[in-house]
Amino acid sequence: MAADKITYADKVGVTPKETHINQVWDDDMNEIKLKLNNNADLLDVVEQETDINTLDILDLQTNSAQNDNVVTKIANYTAIANDYVLVNATSLAITITLPTAIGIAGRRENVTKTDTTSNKVTINTSLSQTINGSLTIVITGQYDNVTLISDGANWVIN
Repeated sequence: MAADKITYADKVGVTPKETHINQVWDDDMNEIKLKLNNNADLLDVVEQETDINTLDILDLQTNSAQNDNVVTKIANYTAIANDYVLVNATSLAITITLPTAIGIAGRRENVTKTDTTSNKVTINTSLSQTINGSLTIVITGQYDNVTLISDGANWVIN
């Protein structure tokens, strides 16, 4: 937000210029501060702020896109990063193999058993990685659900 413009055109020996007073957020102090911007073109400042805000929105959309890959499986499946796997094990026991946790710290996998049978859904790791210290976990009940998060080396149950 710009305040009134201060002009120096009526001063003798002073080059005419404009000073804008902008409000800026100070992350270190967690507050809004005023900042003087000499010889500023207000349109440039607005365009820059719009570009920054657009990037922030795109970053938020990227971060919130985790688990948007919903897949339904009726047979063994190797998941990819950010899968939300709905497993129908009506016909047979099914194994869902997680992707490697290496290099995808913070990414999530979700596995949900959707059928009422006693067939098990086994969640398996790759490359001898672990899930809370185990190589596998088993889901047996309808709508039992496990959300796992990569710590960059292994999987942790959320």
